[in-house]
Amino acid sequence: MARFALVQRITFLACLFSLLLFAPRAHAQAASTALGGCFNPFVNPNDIAVPANVGDYVRFKAGNEVRDCLCGNDVSAVVTLTGLDAYEGVQASLVSDPTHPDRRLFRYVDLKVLPQGPQDIEFNICVQAFRAVGSPCGAWTSEWVCTQRRIRVNQPRVNGSISATPSDLYVAPGRLGTTTLSWSTTVATTAQVSVKLKNSTTPATVLSTALTGSRAYSQLAPNNTYVFQLHANGLLVAHREVIVREGASGTLTATPNPVSAPLGGQGSTTLRWTSRNANDTQILVSVDGQGSTLVFSGKSGAQTVPWIVAGRSYVFTQILTGEPFNVLASVTVRGEVARPLQPLTGPWYNPARSGQGWDLQRLGTDGVSLTWFTYTASGQPIWYLSTLSGETGEWVGPLTESTWTGSTATLRNVGTAKLLVTNNQWRFKWTLGALSGEEPIVRTEFGGGATTMNLNGLWYRPEEPGWGVLFATRGTTQVATVCAFAGSRPVWLHGSVVSASTSLSVPLNYLTSTTLCPGCTGSPSTNIQSAGTLTVNGISGVPGSLTATSQLSYPGGSWNRSNVSLFRLVGP
Repeated sequence: MARFALVQRITFLACLFSLLLFAPRAHAQAASTALGGCFNPFVNPNDIAVPANVGDYVRFKAGNEVRDCLCGNDVSAVVTLTGLDAYEGVQASLVSDPTHPDRRLFRYVDLKVLPQGPQDIEFNICVQAFRAVGSPCGAWTSEWVCTQRRIRVNQPRVNGSISATPSDLYVAPGRLGTTTLSWSTTVATTAQVSVKLKNSTTPATVLSTALTGSRAYSQLAPNNTYVFQLHANGLLVAHREVIVREGASGTLTATPNPVSAPLGGQGSTTLRWTSRNANDTQILVSVDGQGSTLVFSGKSGAQTVPWIVAGRSYVFTQILTGEPFNVLASVTVRGEVARPLQPLTGPWYNPARSGQGWDLQRLGTDGVSLTWFTYTASGQPIWYLSTLSGETGEWVGPLTESTWTGSTATLRNVGTAKLLVTNNQWRFKWTLGALSGEEPIVRTEFGGGATTMNLNGLWYRPEEPGWGVLFATRGTTQVATVCAFAGSRPVWLHGSVVSASTSLSVPLNYLTSTTLCPGCTGSPSTNIQSAGTLTVNGISGVPGSLTATSQLSYPGGSWNRSNVSLFRLVGP
């Protein structure tokens, strides 16, 4: 059997060499003479026209008839195809035809159509018959018979292209990169774009089935190579590789942020930064979007920035040294006006002008409620309200005057009020029409002992908004100031009582002064007259409501309320 195979190889090489020397017609004539018509090679049909796509197989039948004159089963044959540069030939083995035992046939020869192949191709099919050496039928015989044939493949050329931009990119650790795919096909009726990791056994992920298109793919992890494939009509027609490398990364923080700065002054923040896979980095700053300036450098570090100004925006950016567009990290720092210190709550006064005063209450962390108890130019008591905010670095707000309508109060702006502190010294600045002034104020200290009922704050009656009572509790001392009206004009009445009880009866006084009014001069003095009593009933601790009765009478009016409910509006 091994000897037979060796003879076959030698014979095939010899015949292939003879094929290069002789034309097909000459081979055919020699075969007819030598074999006497017993050998009949054929291709069926003569001219094959089969539609095919790239990668398809074109199948045709080729074979030979071997008659009795060649001693039957002792005859073997091989087939050789020439002129098929653009195709791959796969030939089948020689088999017997069960209906004709004296005939041997080749099953099929399959030609695979390659992408670069022409649509029409001529080729030669050559068949060699021979008798093995030592055959009882006679001596060894070998002949070639060649027939020229042509296959016409009416194939539409399915093709396509795919691109990935960028195809080589750097991505920071822990992040994912993006590439944009663009693809197109020709002639195809179906398409599929897919992605997989190179050399991975995991099935590819289908991204699109559009024949032509573009899309971003944003799942590119560092230290990987991704293969994007384009199939058309089930055939792989194009692919692209995208290499993802691990790039430099960085962190940049600023503490505090935002930065509080005094009005007209500067505040500080501390920058801290780190980097990875970077030879060196730089920290740039852009103030209010105006260009960039180098401020620090180093792979990592911490630096104080003491020049943050209120009302301005600072964008700090970390870049790779020498690569201004390779941003590793950034942080925006905002400068804000420093919120001023909030004053303590309760009654305040100017020791040099005792007889008038202020009540201050905190409104959360960003506001102050101010009530100013003073006098008109004619000496009558009057009170003004203001709600102050600290957005400018000082506590500032409009100064309003109340007018009683009979059931409620209306407000109108009559000036401005301002509280500011310097070196722990508080000052009150005001304007009233064309008048203005400023004076130092201090918190009133009084009372002592254990507190039974804490009434600190502003109390009001919801059914009659616009009037109320300001209480200041210090130990067992309770100070009350009633903000009421004489007709439509605001007046205030003031008094105090020392008591550890939850039921209080506070005598109130009506004060006048012609030297303590805004803009007035002269030695401070007041006239005091009794105005009646305010009675309240509450509970120990910090009550949220009280029952109050007022029996008050004073020049120009009275304020009488019986068993009304008051509720704490601000405080304690």
